[in-house]
Amino acid sequence: MSRIGRVVLLLACCWAAAWPLEAAAQVPLEGVYAVQGSSPGSAGVYTGEATVTRRGAIYKIVWQIGAARHVGTGILADNRFAAVYQPPGERPGIVIFETRSDGSLAGLWTALGADSVGLEVWTPKTRP
Repeated sequence: MSRIGRVVLLLACCWAAAWPLEAAAQVPLEGVYAVQGSSPGSAGVYTGEATVTRRGAIYKIVWQIGAARHVGTGILADNRFAAVYQPPGERPGIVIFETRSDGSLAGLWTALGADSVGLEVWTPKTRP
């Protein structure tokens, strides 16, 4: 793992450890979301869909952005949801969301080695 990768992992772990875990079960995340976002350093926006399934304390995420399928693994701590993801043939990345009272999520994301962040908002489409 590169030095930048270790720093990102360390920061994500420290961030997640700063919030209590007992509230995690109270926020329902499973379901399908409409995604709208902007890429780091880009004025362009994108849309797509994210599907979240829970496996114990871990969440599996599949983003479908155009023809690209991104797969990730996330954890929930209080009202914050953090995930790592891997687009096919591209660098892995990290996203950190804050859950909102209306069930949507809003956050920042970046790819390993990038020097800027993108924005992403998820709006619930369906819940199990």
